[in-house]
Formats: sequence, C-alpha cells, structure tokens
Amino acid sequence: MGRRNAGEGVIYQDKNRGLWIYQVSYKAPAGSAKRKKFAAKTKHEAMEKGKDFLLANQQGSILLKADMTVAAWIDEWMENYVKPRIRPRTFEKYWSSLKNYIVPKFGNLKLAALEALSLQKHFNSLLVNGRADGNALSPSTVRAARRYFAMCVDDAVREGLVLRNVVRLTKSPKLTRKEIVVLTRDEVTTLIKAARKISNEFMRNMMPEILSFTVKTGLRQGEVFGLKWEDVDFTNSCVFIKRSLAHVVGRGAVFQEPKTKNSRRRLLLMPEDIQYLKEYREWQKNYADELGDKFARN
Repeated sequence: MGRRNAGEGVIYQDKNRGLWIYQVSYKAPAGSAKRKKFAAKTKHEAMEKGKDFLLANQQGSILLKADMTVAAWIDEWMENYVKPRIRPRTFEKYWSSLKNYIVPKFGNLKLAALEALSLQKHFNSLLVNGRADGNALSPSTVRAARRYFAMCVDDAVREGLVLRNVVRLTKSPKLTRKEIVVLTRDEVTTLIKAARKISNEFMRNMMPEILSFTVKTGLRQGEVFGLKWEDVDFTNSCVFIKRSLAHVVGRGAVFQEPKTKNSRRRLLLMPEDIQYLKEYREWQKNYADELGDKFARN
C-alpha cells in the first residue's frame, strides 16, 4: 500500500522492478478526473516528475480556461455533460437550438466575456427576426435556447471556467399559449376519406387506419409509429405503449424507451377498433407475402 504525500499523490516502491512509483490525480481539459504514474530509481526523483507534471497541467488549465470560447465549451458540454444522460432526440433539440441561436452570435466570444445586457438584447432580437427567413421566432423557441444555454453555463461555473452565470441574469420571454385546435367529427371523416384516395397502395391502406387509431386513442405520433403487433392484446381489447419511434439526424428512425414511467401504459380499445386492427393486420400479412424479403417484419 502506498503512502499519500501531503494531499498530492501516492508514493510507493515497486521492489520487483527496483523503482519508486508516484501516482497523482489531475483534471483533464474536459473536466474528467484522471490518474498518472511516474517511475524513477529514487523516491525524490519520482515525486519531482509528478510535481512538474501537476504544475504544467495546472498552468495549462488556467490558460485553457482563459481562452475557452463559447463555441468550444458548448461542444465540450454537449459531449460530456448532455450526451451521456439524455435521449438522442432530446440531444438533437439541445444541439440544434444552441447551434442555430447561440453560436452564430456568441460562438467566437470568450466565456468570461459574456455580458447579461448583450445576451438580453440578443434574446429580444430573436423574437423579432430570429428565423433564417428574417421572421420572428416563437417565445417558446427563444425560451428553450435561453434555458439550454443557461444550463450550459451553469456547468461552466462548476468547472471554474467563469465566476457566475450571466445567462441567469436575463429575463425569459413571456410564454403565450396558443389555443389547441381540435378537429371536429366531420373534419376527421374528411381527412380519413382523403387518405383512402392516396395513389400509393401501401399508404392508401395504412394511413386511414393510423389516422383513425390516433384520433381515437390520443396517442402521440411517435407512440403510434412505435407500436408492434406484439403490443396489441386482441383477446382483452387493449394495446400496450412500450416505446416510441423518433427520427434522429445521422441515424434515421430509432426506437426509444418512454420518457417517464407513466408513458408506459395500457389503453383499452373499442370492439370495432380491434376488428379494424385485425383486418389491417391480415391485409399487411398478405402485402408482406407479396413483397417477400423486401418487407421488413417488425
């Protein structure tokens, strides 16, 4: 067992090799904890090597912190703080928001040079002409960009890159809630009739069933497309929501676990809904048989 020396590291002797080993802990540029070992014939020499390394690393970290730009920290934050703990689709939302609404304005600025007033003016301008076509962004979009950036700078404070989070000193746009527009029974009927006129055979048979099923169950789009036949209990007239299907940039369509425990649930269906699903399953089976190995059976 080695002996810890003055809170700096652990020193011990490797008698088989005839060397002294000095192990030190340090923080990498991305913030993760690392360990490094230094070997020498004498205890003093091994410790000197370790101390020289720690000093150089500390000086390098100070320079790095002083020169860290907003864009560089956002990249580090997304990779090391965000990516490991959230779903791919949510990661995409974070990255898209920061890349489109924060980086173009502040990306080349040093983190320590951020000011609350310039940030507030920027958030205000996004509400006027923040879109690529020069039109206004919605308050909810601006609020999201501000929230993600505030979270990003929160972790920069914890890392010692900046002393305080000036994003938190800005005011978030007031959220204006739009009234939800619900389709009438006649509008739903018209929509389903239009779906039955689609020229593509597969879509013509699939879309009316999906539209009708979605309206009756109130499921989200991702939940509907995430369903498999194994999730339908034809005997007890119910369907189990176990996953969702989302499109992720660079990966295409991927299945995801439900966001919360309550999202995983069972829904009861009407007898006529079960009958429609049986008829659709039969049609799908025949269609798959015609396509052969070209049909993906999920």
